[in-house]
Amino acid sequence: MTGIHAMPSSDSKVVDYCVIGGGACGSYLASLLNNQGHSLVLVEKSRGLGGRLATRRITVDGALMQPELGALCYSPPWRSELSYKWLQSGIIEAWGDDIWVLAGKNTQALRDLTQSIECQTQVRAIALNFPDKLGHWVIQCQANDQTQDTHKNIHAHNIVLAIPAPQAAELLTTGENIGQIDTNLIAQQKMLSRWTFVLAARGQVAGRPYCFPAGKLANGAIESIFQTSIKPGCQPVTDSQGNNLNAWHISASLAWSEKNIDCSKIDVEAELKPQIIDAIKSEFGATSIEHCESFQSHLWRYAHADSRLTPGYIKNARNDLWVAGDWLCGQNLDSAFYSAELLAQKIMG
Repeated sequence: MTGIHAMPSSDSKVVDYCVIGGGACGSYLASLLNNQGHSLVLVEKSRGLGGRLATRRITVDGALMQPELGALCYSPPWRSELSYKWLQSGIIEAWGDDIWVLAGKNTQALRDLTQSIECQTQVRAIALNFPDKLGHWVIQCQANDQTQDTHKNIHAHNIVLAIPAPQAAELLTTGENIGQIDTNLIAQQKMLSRWTFVLAARGQVAGRPYCFPAGKLANGAIESIFQTSIKPGCQPVTDSQGNNLNAWHISASLAWSEKNIDCSKIDVEAELKPQIIDAIKSEFGATSIEHCESFQSHLWRYAHADSRLTPGYIKNARNDLWVAGDWLCGQNLDSAFYSAELLAQKIMG
Protein backbone atom coordinates (compact mmCIF):
# COMPACT_ATOMS: atom_id res chain seq x y z
CA MET A 1 0.00 0.00 0.00
CA THR A 2 1.33 3.42 -0.90
CA GLY A 3 0.91 6.69 0.93
CA ILE A 4 -0.61 9.91 -0.27
CA HIS A 5 2.76 11.19 -1.53
CA ALA A 6 2.64 8.55 -4.28
CA MET A 7 -0.64 9.73 -5.78
CA PRO A 8 -0.37 9.91 -9.60
CA SER A 9 0.06 13.46 -10.81
CA SER A 10 -1.20 14.95 -14.04
CA ASP A 11 1.94 13.99 -15.95
CA SER A 12 2.14 10.39 -14.70
CA LYS A 13 0.53 7.15 -15.86
CA VAL A 14 -3.10 6.72 -16.80
CA VAL A 15 -4.79 3.81 -15.06
CA ASP A 16 -7.58 1.64 -16.42
CA TYR A 17 -9.76 2.17 -13.35
CA CYS A 18 -9.96 4.58 -10.45
CA VAL A 19 -12.06 2.94 -7.72
CA ILE A 20 -13.36 5.52 -5.25
CA GLY A 21 -14.23 4.00 -1.88
CA GLY A 22 -12.16 1.41 -0.01
CA GLY A 23 -14.96 -0.29 1.88
CA ALA A 24 -16.02 -3.89 1.37
CA CYS A 25 -17.38 -3.38 -2.15
CA GLY A 26 -14.59 -1.13 -3.44
CA SER A 27 -11.75 -3.18 -1.97
CA TYR A 28 -13.13 -6.45 -3.32
CA LEU A 29 -13.91 -4.96 -6.73
CA ALA A 30 -10.39 -3.55 -6.93
CA SER A 31 -8.99 -7.03 -6.26
CA LEU A 32 -11.21 -8.56 -8.96
CA LEU A 33 -10.16 -5.93 -11.53
CA ASN A 34 -6.53 -6.36 -10.54
CA ASN A 35 -6.83 -10.13 -11.01
CA GLN A 36 -8.20 -9.48 -14.51
CA GLY A 37 -5.03 -7.57 -15.37
CA HIS A 38 -6.41 -4.02 -15.16
CA SER A 39 -4.25 -1.23 -13.79
CA LEU A 40 -5.99 0.77 -11.07
CA VAL A 41 -5.82 3.09 -8.10
CA LEU A 42 -8.05 2.62 -5.05
CA VAL A 43 -8.91 5.91 -3.28
CA GLU A 44 -10.16 5.91 0.31
CA LYS A 45 -10.83 8.94 2.52
CA SER A 46 -10.16 7.14 5.82
CA ARG A 47 -6.85 6.03 7.29
CA GLY A 48 -7.30 2.45 6.16
CA LEU A 49 -9.44 0.17 4.04
CA GLY A 50 -12.52 -1.64 5.27
CA GLY A 51 -15.28 0.95 5.64
CA ARG A 52 -17.86 -0.44 8.07
CA LEU A 53 -15.55 -3.39 8.80
CA ALA A 54 -13.34 -0.97 10.76
CA THR A 55 -11.95 -1.75 14.20
CA ARG A 56 -10.96 0.61 17.00
CA ARG A 57 -7.51 0.35 18.64
CA ILE A 58 -7.70 0.55 22.43
CA THR A 59 -4.65 0.18 24.69
CA VAL A 60 -5.16 -0.79 28.32
CA ASP A 61 -2.09 -1.04 30.54
CA GLY A 62 0.07 -1.78 27.49
CA ALA A 63 -2.30 -4.44 26.11
CA LEU A 64 -3.80 -3.80 22.67
CA MET A 65 -7.45 -4.53 21.99
CA GLN A 66 -9.12 -4.05 18.59
CA PRO A 67 -12.89 -4.45 18.94
CA GLU A 68 -15.12 -4.11 15.87
CA LEU A 69 -16.57 -0.66 15.43
CA GLY A 70 -18.88 -1.38 12.49
CA ALA A 71 -20.49 -4.42 10.88
CA LEU A 72 -20.10 -7.60 12.91
CA CYS A 73 -22.68 -10.22 11.91
CA TYR A 74 -22.24 -12.06 8.62
CA SER A 75 -25.21 -14.36 8.66
CA PRO A 76 -26.69 -16.12 5.58
CA PRO A 77 -28.34 -16.23 3.12
CA TRP A 78 -25.36 -15.34 0.91
CA ARG A 79 -25.21 -14.68 -2.82
CA SER A 80 -21.56 -13.79 -3.43
CA GLU A 81 -18.94 -16.36 -4.38
CA LEU A 82 -16.54 -14.72 -1.94
CA SER A 83 -18.78 -15.49 1.05
CA TYR A 84 -18.82 -19.21 0.24
CA LYS A 85 -15.09 -19.20 -0.45
CA TRP A 86 -14.45 -17.58 2.92
CA LEU A 87 -16.76 -20.08 4.60
CA GLN A 88 -14.84 -23.02 3.11
CA SER A 89 -11.49 -21.53 4.11
CA GLY A 90 -12.54 -20.76 7.69
CA ILE A 91 -12.52 -16.98 7.35
CA ILE A 92 -16.25 -17.04 8.13
CA GLU A 93 -17.15 -19.04 11.24
CA ALA A 94 -20.30 -19.78 13.18
CA TRP A 95 -20.56 -18.06 16.55
CA GLY A 96 -23.13 -19.47 18.90
CA ASP A 97 -26.37 -20.87 17.54
CA ASP A 98 -27.35 -18.49 14.76
CA ILE A 99 -24.61 -15.89 14.16
CA TRP A 100 -21.80 -15.98 11.60
CA VAL A 101 -18.81 -13.66 11.76
CA LEU A 102 -15.42 -13.01 10.19
CA ALA A 103 -12.91 -14.87 12.34
CA GLY A 104 -10.30 -12.68 14.01
CA LYS A 105 -9.83 -9.06 13.04
CA ASN A 106 -12.52 -7.92 10.59
CA THR A 107 -10.27 -5.93 8.28
CA GLN A 108 -7.57 -8.61 7.84
CA ALA A 109 -9.41 -10.53 5.12
CA LEU A 110 -9.87 -7.39 3.02
CA ARG A 111 -6.23 -6.43 3.49
CA ASP A 112 -5.22 -9.81 2.16
CA LEU A 113 -7.30 -9.15 -0.97
CA THR A 114 -5.72 -5.75 -1.64
CA GLN A 115 -2.05 -6.44 -0.88
CA SER A 116 -0.87 -5.89 -4.48
CA ILE A 117 -3.12 -2.90 -5.23
CA GLU A 118 -2.06 0.74 -5.29
CA CYS A 119 -4.12 2.38 -2.55
CA GLN A 120 -4.35 6.07 -1.75
CA THR A 121 -5.69 6.43 1.80
CA GLN A 122 -6.65 9.65 3.60
CA VAL A 123 -7.53 11.12 0.22
CA ARG A 124 -10.92 12.39 -0.96
CA ALA A 125 -12.14 12.55 -4.53
CA ILE A 126 -13.74 15.98 -4.80
CA ALA A 127 -14.51 16.38 -8.52
CA LEU A 128 -14.92 14.25 -11.65
CA ASN A 129 -14.23 15.72 -15.07
CA PHE A 130 -14.24 14.30 -18.59
CA PRO A 131 -12.36 14.47 -20.87
CA ASP A 132 -8.79 15.67 -20.52
CA LYS A 133 -6.74 16.43 -23.64
CA LEU A 134 -6.23 12.71 -24.26
CA GLY A 135 -9.82 11.68 -23.65
CA HIS A 136 -9.39 10.39 -20.09
CA TRP A 137 -11.27 10.96 -16.87
CA VAL A 138 -9.67 13.41 -14.45
CA ILE A 139 -10.36 12.75 -10.77
CA GLN A 140 -9.48 15.76 -8.64
CA CYS A 141 -8.43 14.71 -5.14
CA GLN A 142 -7.76 16.39 -1.84
CA ALA A 143 -5.54 14.99 0.90
CA ASN A 144 -7.04 14.92 4.39
CA ASP A 145 -3.74 16.25 5.73
CA GLN A 146 -3.97 19.91 4.79
CA THR A 147 -0.20 20.34 5.21
CA GLN A 148 0.29 18.26 2.05
CA ASP A 149 -0.21 19.28 -1.55
CA THR A 150 -4.00 19.09 -1.46
CA HIS A 151 -4.83 19.03 -5.16
CA LYS A 152 -3.51 16.20 -7.30
CA ASN A 153 -5.21 14.54 -10.19
CA ILE A 154 -5.68 10.91 -11.12
CA HIS A 155 -6.19 10.16 -14.80
CA ALA A 156 -8.17 7.04 -15.65
CA HIS A 157 -10.04 5.41 -18.51
CA ASN A 158 -12.88 4.40 -16.14
CA ILE A 159 -14.26 5.38 -12.73
CA VAL A 160 -16.09 3.24 -10.18
CA LEU A 161 -17.90 4.92 -7.29
CA ALA A 162 -18.12 2.30 -4.52
CA ILE A 163 -19.51 4.66 -1.91
CA PRO A 164 -22.90 5.23 -0.20
CA ALA A 165 -25.67 6.63 -2.37
CA PRO A 166 -25.71 10.17 -0.86
CA GLN A 167 -21.94 10.50 -1.35
CA ALA A 168 -22.18 9.18 -4.92
CA ALA A 169 -25.00 11.61 -5.72
CA GLU A 170 -23.00 14.53 -4.35
CA LEU A 171 -19.83 13.59 -6.22
CA LEU A 172 -21.72 13.18 -9.50
CA THR A 173 -22.92 16.79 -9.24
CA THR A 174 -19.27 17.92 -9.44
CA GLY A 175 -18.78 16.21 -12.77
CA GLU A 176 -18.49 17.64 -16.24
CA ASN A 177 -19.71 15.51 -19.13
CA ILE A 178 -20.25 12.46 -16.92
CA GLY A 179 -22.47 10.81 -19.50
CA GLN A 180 -26.10 9.79 -19.13
CA ILE A 181 -26.63 8.01 -15.80
CA ASP A 182 -29.63 7.51 -13.53
CA THR A 183 -28.75 10.14 -10.94
CA ASN A 184 -32.38 10.26 -9.73
CA LEU A 185 -32.23 6.63 -8.62
CA ILE A 186 -29.04 7.33 -6.72
CA ALA A 187 -30.25 10.57 -5.15
CA GLN A 188 -33.55 9.05 -4.01
CA GLN A 189 -31.93 6.15 -2.15
CA LYS A 190 -32.25 6.93 1.55
CA MET A 191 -29.55 5.63 3.89
CA LEU A 192 -30.20 5.23 7.62
CA SER A 193 -27.65 6.01 10.29
CA ARG A 194 -26.48 3.88 13.20
CA TRP A 195 -24.57 4.73 16.35
CA THR A 196 -22.15 2.03 17.50
CA PHE A 197 -20.02 1.78 20.62
CA VAL A 198 -16.96 -0.11 21.81
CA LEU A 199 -16.26 -0.75 25.47
CA ALA A 200 -13.10 -2.18 27.03
CA ALA A 201 -13.20 -3.36 30.63
CA ARG A 202 -11.47 -5.48 33.20
CA GLY A 203 -13.72 -8.35 34.13
CA GLN A 204 -14.51 -12.04 33.89
CA VAL A 205 -15.29 -13.72 30.59
CA ALA A 206 -19.05 -13.99 30.29
CA GLY A 207 -20.74 -17.31 29.69
CA ARG A 208 -22.61 -16.10 26.61
CA PRO A 209 -21.20 -14.30 23.58
CA TYR A 210 -24.01 -11.87 22.71
CA CYS A 211 -27.52 -10.70 23.43
CA PHE A 212 -30.26 -8.64 21.81
CA PRO A 213 -31.82 -6.52 24.57
CA ALA A 214 -34.11 -4.51 22.28
CA GLY A 215 -37.24 -3.58 24.17
CA LYS A 216 -35.67 -4.16 27.59
CA LEU A 217 -34.43 -0.57 27.84
CA ALA A 218 -36.99 2.15 28.24
CA ASN A 219 -35.69 4.31 25.40
CA GLY A 220 -35.20 1.42 22.96
CA ALA A 221 -31.67 2.62 22.26
CA ILE A 222 -29.71 -0.65 22.22
CA GLU A 223 -30.26 -3.32 19.58
CA SER A 224 -27.37 -5.74 20.22
CA ILE A 225 -24.39 -6.37 22.48
CA PHE A 226 -21.48 -8.63 21.51
CA GLN A 227 -18.53 -9.72 23.63
CA THR A 228 -16.03 -9.43 20.77
CA SER A 229 -13.03 -10.47 22.84
CA ILE A 230 -14.28 -14.08 22.61
CA LYS A 231 -15.29 -13.92 18.94
CA PRO A 232 -13.92 -16.86 16.88
CA GLY A 233 -10.30 -16.27 15.93
CA CYS A 234 -9.64 -13.79 18.76
CA GLN A 235 -7.05 -14.48 21.42
CA PRO A 236 -7.54 -13.66 25.12
CA VAL A 237 -6.09 -10.33 26.23
CA THR A 238 -4.76 -9.62 29.72
CA ASP A 239 -3.16 -6.63 31.38
CA SER A 240 0.32 -6.59 32.90
CA GLN A 241 -1.03 -8.16 36.10
CA GLY A 242 -2.68 -11.02 34.26
CA ASN A 243 -6.20 -9.64 34.69
CA ASN A 244 -8.63 -10.46 31.93
CA LEU A 245 -9.69 -7.70 29.54
CA ASN A 246 -13.07 -7.84 27.82
CA ALA A 247 -14.08 -5.97 24.67
CA TRP A 248 -17.68 -5.27 23.72
CA HIS A 249 -19.40 -4.05 20.57
CA ILE A 250 -22.77 -2.37 21.02
CA SER A 251 -25.14 -1.32 18.24
CA ALA A 252 -27.83 1.25 18.79
CA SER A 253 -31.16 0.71 17.08
CA LEU A 254 -31.74 2.40 13.73
CA ALA A 255 -34.78 4.26 15.09
CA TRP A 256 -32.84 5.68 18.06
CA SER A 257 -29.85 6.50 15.87
CA GLU A 258 -31.97 8.42 13.37
CA LYS A 259 -33.60 10.33 16.21
CA ASN A 260 -30.19 11.26 17.62
CA ILE A 261 -28.28 11.74 14.37
CA ASP A 262 -27.38 15.35 15.16
CA CYS A 263 -26.27 14.75 18.74
CA SER A 264 -22.62 15.09 19.70
CA LYS A 265 -20.50 12.11 20.73
CA ILE A 266 -20.15 13.63 24.19
CA ASP A 267 -23.91 13.82 24.71
CA VAL A 268 -24.59 10.35 23.27
CA GLU A 269 -21.87 8.72 25.36
CA ALA A 270 -23.02 10.50 28.51
CA GLU A 271 -26.58 9.26 28.00
CA LEU A 272 -25.88 5.67 26.99
CA LYS A 273 -22.69 4.67 28.81
CA PRO A 274 -24.39 3.95 32.18
CA GLN A 275 -27.28 2.20 30.43
CA ILE A 276 -24.95 0.00 28.40
CA ILE A 277 -22.84 -0.95 31.42
CA ASP A 278 -25.98 -1.83 33.38
CA ALA A 279 -27.31 -3.83 30.43
CA ILE A 280 -24.06 -5.81 30.09
CA LYS A 281 -23.98 -6.60 33.79
CA SER A 282 -27.62 -7.64 33.68
CA GLU A 283 -27.31 -9.84 30.58
CA PHE A 284 -23.79 -11.23 31.04
CA GLY A 285 -23.22 -11.12 34.80
CA ALA A 286 -22.06 -8.49 37.26
CA THR A 287 -18.42 -9.62 37.08
CA SER A 288 -18.20 -9.17 33.29
CA ILE A 289 -17.41 -5.49 33.90
CA GLU A 290 -15.41 -4.86 37.04
CA HIS A 291 -13.92 -1.61 35.77
CA CYS A 292 -14.63 0.19 32.50
CA GLU A 293 -11.35 1.27 30.90
CA SER A 294 -12.61 2.82 27.67
CA PHE A 295 -15.95 3.72 26.11
CA GLN A 296 -16.08 5.18 22.60
CA SER A 297 -18.76 5.90 20.03
CA HIS A 298 -19.03 6.31 16.28
CA LEU A 299 -21.89 7.42 14.04
CA TRP A 300 -22.12 5.49 10.77
CA ARG A 301 -24.09 8.07 8.82
CA TYR A 302 -24.81 5.74 5.90
CA ALA A 303 -25.11 2.39 7.64
CA HIS A 304 -28.26 0.86 6.18
CA ALA A 305 -30.18 1.17 2.93
CA ASP A 306 -33.79 2.10 3.67
CA SER A 307 -35.00 0.15 0.64
CA ARG A 308 -33.60 -2.69 -1.45
CA LEU A 309 -32.62 -1.83 -4.99
CA THR A 310 -31.91 -4.71 -7.36
CA PRO A 311 -29.65 -3.61 -10.26
CA GLY A 312 -26.39 -4.56 -8.52
CA TYR A 313 -24.67 -1.62 -10.18
CA ILE A 314 -25.42 1.47 -12.28
CA LYS A 315 -23.47 2.69 -15.31
CA ASN A 316 -23.45 5.70 -17.62
CA ALA A 317 -24.22 5.50 -21.31
CA ARG A 318 -20.53 5.55 -22.30
CA ASN A 319 -19.77 2.55 -20.07
CA ASP A 320 -16.87 4.38 -18.40
CA LEU A 321 -18.51 5.44 -15.13
CA TRP A 322 -19.91 2.83 -12.76
CA VAL A 323 -21.59 2.93 -9.33
CA ALA A 324 -21.59 -0.10 -7.03
CA GLY A 325 -22.35 -0.90 -3.40
CA ASP A 326 -24.43 -2.98 -1.02
CA TRP A 327 -27.33 -0.51 -1.34
CA LEU A 328 -27.72 -1.53 -5.00
CA CYS A 329 -28.61 -5.15 -4.23
CA GLY A 330 -29.25 -5.53 -0.51
CA GLN A 331 -28.40 -4.27 2.93
CA ASN A 332 -25.44 -6.23 4.29
CA LEU A 333 -21.79 -7.16 3.80
CA ASP A 334 -22.52 -10.02 1.42
CA SER A 335 -24.52 -7.58 -0.73
CA ALA A 336 -21.42 -5.38 -1.04
CA PHE A 337 -19.41 -8.35 -2.30
CA TYR A 338 -22.21 -9.46 -4.61
CA SER A 339 -22.42 -5.99 -6.18
CA ALA A 340 -18.66 -6.09 -6.81
CA GLU A 341 -18.94 -9.50 -8.47
CA LEU A 342 -21.84 -8.45 -10.70
CA LEU A 343 -19.96 -5.37 -11.88
CA ALA A 344 -16.71 -7.28 -12.45
CA GLN A 345 -18.59 -9.85 -14.54
CA LYS A 346 -20.16 -7.05 -16.62
CA ILE A 347 -16.78 -5.42 -17.22
CA MET A 348 -15.20 -8.75 -18.09
CA GLY A 349 -17.99 -9.36 -20.60
